[in-house]
This record gives sequence, C-alpha cells and structure tokens, in this order.
Amino acid sequence: MKLTRLLLPLMLSPGLAFAGPWDGTYRQGAADCARFGVEGGAIRIEGDMFFGNEAICEMRQPVEVRNMNATLYDMYCEGYLDENGVAPQPWEARTMIMRAADGGLYMVWDGFAFQFDKCTAEELVEELIGEQPEDPPEVVEEPAAPPEETPEPASGAAELQDATAEPETVTE
Repeated sequence: MKLTRLLLPLMLSPGLAFAGPWDGTYRQGAADCARFGVEGGAIRIEGDMFFGNEAICEMRQPVEVRNMNATLYDMYCEGYLDENGVAPQPWEARTMIMRAADGGLYMVWDGFAFQFDKCTAEELVEELIGEQPEDPPEVVEEPAAPPEETPEPASGAAELQDATAEPETVTE
C-alpha cells in the first residue's frame, strides 16, 4: 500500500518526467520561428534533444551550475544528410545553457557564445499563417437561390420502375 502511494503521483504525471527546463523554440535576430534545424531557422529544445542548425544533439549528463541558472551538457550530435545524401560523422561537444534575463537563453560552446530570444506562440502562428489584417473584411451574404424543380422522370425510367413492381395477375 505504501508503494502505491509513492508511485501514484509519478504514474498520474508522466509528462513531467520528460519536460526539460530549456524546452522551447528560440531564434537569433530575424530567424524564422516556424522552421527549426535549418539555416535561417530557429533552434528547438525538447526534453533532452537539441535541434540546431542542420544538426540534432542528445543532451546528456546535465550538471547544474550553482547560482547561475545554467546547466552544462555533454552533447552527442549528428548532422543531417548533405547534398549527396551522406551523413557526416557524429561528434561530441560540451555546452552550457544559461537563462537570459529576458526569458531567452545563452548557449556557450567551446570558444563561441550565442544569444537566443524565445519564440512566442504568437510569432509561431504569424509565421505559419502570415500576417492577418487588423479588421477582417465584412462578409456579405447573398440571398439563397430558389430551389430547382425536380424534372419528371423520362419514359424509360417509368418503364424500369414498372418492371420492378409486382406483376399483375390477369384473370379472364
């Protein structure tokens, strides 16, 4: 019974085990928030996966950096296929991810530091469907057309209908 009480909260909240503190879509400058993992697009972090510019990395062995709101990760990365359909060799790197004061994040790789702004839901929707007008045009409903009259069946149709009816009994 005690084991059930301990495990019940974990069983009822399975999504919590997979959400990470850095989950989200982030962009640099005018990057397209609706596209990620490609040049000119944003980056995305989901759980322990990082989708960067033409690479996917698994974020392993997190180490919290005290008093910095940051985490160190060992990154195990693979690139996307090149123009010849060949995948590059996997590589490993170390990175630190730190929360920016404005809600974005900083990523520090060996010798490089990048600042990313968090993409908002509004930006994602706007980039997916385009900019919408402030006041949509009025919809003018036209009156409905009168219903068309049903034409009489052709003579062949009437004969066909008669052929399927019960045969008449003729008595003399």
